[in-house]
Amino acid sequence: MKETDLERRIRRLEDIEAIKEVKARYWYCIERKLWGDLADLFTEDVTDYMEEGKIGCQGKKDVVKHLVDLLTPGRNVHQGHSPIIEFTSDTTATGKWALNDYNEFDPKALTGFEGWGSYVDEYVKVEGKWKIKSWLCKHSRIERFNRDPR
Repeated sequence: MKETDLERRIRRLEDIEAIKEVKARYWYCIERKLWGDLADLFTEDVTDYMEEGKIGCQGKKDVVKHLVDLLTPGRNVHQGHSPIIEFTSDTTATGKWALNDYNEFDPKALTGFEGWGSYVDEYVKVEGKWKIKSWLCKHSRIERFNRDPR
């Protein structure tokens, strides 16, 4: 049966909300260090691009390991908002998000940074669920801190 225009528009709105939710879960998992739940949000071939656009990590196992190694010792707060979701097909999309993140890289909060910038993501619908295929986190401003008294 052919999908009506109204059904297509409703499906598109549902897809937008699902993409917003997968990104919200990403930030929640990062902050709460829910690494197993985080892995479920990625495609098997997920790519984490570095600020310069070079590949940082590729593949679900390596990406999660990188995030675990980087973020486990300290505290992290990631906030994203104002998404711009654009569909490239019925099962692929891009998302641009404004970002504010605060990262402490050690348990005593001696070193870290607060950053402002944006995420540019790719999403793929796999077996009816939207997943993160890639992301590039690009900071436009970073304020580093080092509270080490030495």
